Amino acid sequence: MISISSTAFQNGTIEEELAWHYIMLASRKAHELFESEEDYQKNSLMGFLYWHICCYRRKLTDAELEACYRYDKQFWEHYSKKCRWPIRNVPWGASSVKYS
Repeated sequence: MISISSTAFQNGTIEEELAWHYIMLASRKAHELFESEEDYQKNSLMGFLYWHICCYRRKLTDAELEACYRYDKQFWEHYSKKCRWPIRNVPWGASSVKYS
């Protein structure tokens, strides 16, 4: 939902405020469902790999899997060091996440 909302805003389909509304709904649900950022990351990667296999109807080679893992690790390391969004301070596993 986050990437679709972002894309819809960037191509002018929806306004920024509506995009953030959907992004925050998805974020709230993710924070409810997962106990930690690491759990979220692992599930995101598994989802990506699952849909890749379904869409392209072929399994990834070992080299492709390794490249996915490396990219995912690099992405999350960069995110952990550079992200300054307030969402970083929201606790995981919280069913009553409040956003201002």
